[in-house]
Amino acid sequence: MKKHLIFRALFLCLPLLCNAQQTVTIGDVFCQMPKTMFPYLTNNNKLDLVDFIKSGMKSEVVNEFDDTTKLVKMTDDYILLEASKSLTVEMKLLPADQSEYDTLSTILCVSCSYGEVPAASNVNFYSTNWIPLDIDDPISNYRERIIQRPDTMDVEQYSLICETQHPVMIVARLSESNMTLTLQGKPHIMSATDDKKEQIESIYRQISLKWNGKTFKEN
Repeated sequence: MKKHLIFRALFLCLPLLCNAQQTVTIGDVFCQMPKTMFPYLTNNNKLDLVDFIKSGMKSEVVNEFDDTTKLVKMTDDYILLEASKSLTVEMKLLPADQSEYDTLSTILCVSCSYGEVPAASNVNFYSTNWIPLDIDDPISNYRERIIQRPDTMDVEQYSLICETQHPVMIVARLSESNMTLTLQGKPHIMSATDDKKEQIESIYRQISLKWNGKTFKEN
């Protein structure tokens, strides 16, 4: 009889557990972020940032490096965080393809961009409890496609310019409003003349990728 009652109770609770999983917010996930991700952010730092922004207050704290961390924007599924002067972090909750991830309904995408004027990013994927997921890295997949020869540029000139552009640096931006990731190349132009800068910039293109439940693909 006791076993029957236990199974019945579990059965009745199952819909509630499923609903709880579906209604997880990015704020919940952010507060559960492991210390190893950003060691200079304490649990209280994360809780304060979320509480401040929910209250409509300026959301910033002094982290353990005596630097300022700012939570610039937060919706139910998106966060924009200025972790430090040289690190900008975006987090986005994405729906998971149940045929691919039968135990997950939601995936977390994290894009970290480095530099005061961001010059490079990396993109990683996690479950909502921060278990790393083996999902194709969109930056690696599209790095070779971020540069293309314009019709107005001859092959020899294009080849010479390409030799000056290694490694190809890419900044990745997640969309707040939809399930897209934008890749933008960052040309190496610091020592180039104005004419040369224009030529270098002309070989770079912006790529918009859309999440399909499994990975980011070009539209």
